[in-house]
This record gives sequence, structure tokens and C-alpha cells, in this order.
Amino acid sequence: LLQLVVGYSDQFMMKKYENAVNGITNANVINNMIINAFTVFSSAAIILITQYKGAKDETHERSVYSVAFYFNFIVSLFFSLIILGLGRFFLKWLQVPELSYNDALLYLMITGGLLFFQTMSTTLSSLLKANSCMKESMVINLIVNLINILGNYFLIKVCAKIDLPILGVAISSAGSRIIGFILMLIIYIKKVGIPLSVKVFKSEMGQTGIKLLKLGAPSGGESVSYNSSQIIIQLCANQIVKYNGNNIGMGNIKTYASMFAMVTYMFTSAISQAMQVIIGELLGAGRTVDTNKKVKQTALISLCASTTIAILFFILSNYAFKIFDVYDPELL
Repeated sequence: LLQLVVGYSDQFMMKKYENAVNGITNANVINNMIINAFTVFSSAAIILITQYKGAKDETHERSVYSVAFYFNFIVSLFFSLIILGLGRFFLKWLQVPELSYNDALLYLMITGGLLFFQTMSTTLSSLLKANSCMKESMVINLIVNLINILGNYFLIKVCAKIDLPILGVAISSAGSRIIGFILMLIIYIKKVGIPLSVKVFKSEMGQTGIKLLKLGAPSGGESVSYNSSQIIIQLCANQIVKYNGNNIGMGNIKTYASMFAMVTYMFTSAISQAMQVIIGELLGAGRTVDTNKKVKQTALISLCASTTIAILFFILSNYAFKIFDVYDPELL
């Protein structure tokens, strides 16, 4: 929930600047593709660590920490550089409306260029979760949210004076994520304490890295597939805006609907993450019967939770959109 809030608080606090909201949306379509892919690879680390824990294999367990951390660091830094170099090309391909293009580019350059701090924070969060430190991750995300919201509140006003409120939001968002990474690293050192060794990374990257890729690549493909569909939907939304006299409000409807969709499967995602830890240890200990039972329980709970929330949003959709000051009957 807290990661969802930090991702969308920028749009919510900028709701009176329609062009800026649309710019943030288009920039975040690109950012989210990368963030979600790394979330999946971080989940692969959770699976490996918990399986080694269940099997009492401390040597291999310790190697996962260094490999996951430095592998994600190198790849995420590479993607941040790609965004800085090719951001304009991506936004042009997305056919971002002319009215919001400059806002989208400015936001993408700042948040996308520093995106590796977010992906590394996600990686450290996964390493903490693999050691059942769920509360610590939650508290850090709460702090990051508060910093981001307070930063937005002050910087939007400051930057609005130079007619660039989007600049304040971008700085606040990127800054809060940097602080989040630093806090995650401090808590990791205190709570887990396993050294993140470059030497271990170099020696174990072959064996452990292949295992992480085998676990993460199929799920990563699933994530890329879903996010690719979101990019195409955003492209269609931008074309609708274009062919309706640049009515940015039409593009923003997609933004708000995406928020509601994320809330719908948020609980399912949370249950799944918790089960990864439990199931990993059960499999590591060879308890396949208990594993099958837990999988079925998780599937049933997740299905009930997401279906119930989806029905509620369907019934209350008009009221939900009005949270974002959408009162136009045509847009509703």
C-alpha cells in the first residue's frame, strides 16, 4: 500500500495541474516497467534464500545476498542510463500529448535517471523479507511516503512560482527514494548483517546468478508482458486525447483507473509475498504436501480478496473518480 501511495501521490497532489498529471503518467509507464521487472528478480532472491534456509545450507544462502545486490545494481544503473539517453525517443513513441510532453520529459529525466535507487531499495527490502523483517520494510516505506508528501507540499509551491510545479514533484520523489535506499541499507546491516561482498559476487555470479535468472526470468517475462500491455494502453489513451482536441482529462482517466486496479490486486500481491517465504522454507525442508496445501489456501484467499475489491470499485467507481476532482459526466 505504501509503495502504491509513493508511486501515485505525485499525481494526486498535482491533480489541479492536468498537463502535469498526464506527464507524470506517461513517464511512470516507462519507470514502472523497470521497477516491476526488478521486483520480480528480487522475489527470486527471496525464493532462493528461503529454500537454502529450509535446507540448512548456510554457505549457498550467504552467496545469494551479494549476487542479488550487485547484479541488480549493475543492471538497474544500465537502465537508468538508457532512460537518460533515450527518454525523448520513448516519449515520442508513446505519442505523449504536446501539452504535457515537456512535463513528462522533465519528470522522466529526474526520476528515471535516479531510478536505480528505487530498484536497489526494492532489492534490499526483499533481502529483509527473506529474513521475515516485514515490519522494518513497512516502516521505511512509511517514512519515504511522509518525506515525499511533505516534499511535494513545499516544492510544488516553490516551483509553481517559476511555472514548473512538476520540477518540485520530481525532486521530491527522487529524493525520498534516495533516502529510502539509505535507510534500507542501514536496517539491512543491523538486522541481517551478511556482508555484501564484491569478491563473493565475482566468484558466485556464475552458479548463483544462473539460479536467480532461472527463477526470475519466467516471472520477469510475465511482468514485462503485463507492462507492455500497459504501454500500448497508454499509447491508445494518448491517441484518444489527441483526437479529442487535446482533452488531457481523457488521458488522466486511465491514470486513475490504473490506481484502482493496483489497489484491487494489492492484497493478492501481499499474500503472495508472504507465502513465498513460507513455501520456500517448506520446499527447502522437502515438505511438499504442506506446500501444496499452502498454495491452494493462498489461491483461494487471493481470489476472494481481489474479486470483492473489484466488485466494490465497480459499484462505487463514480465516487472513486471524484476523489481526483473528476466531475465531468462525459469523463465519468
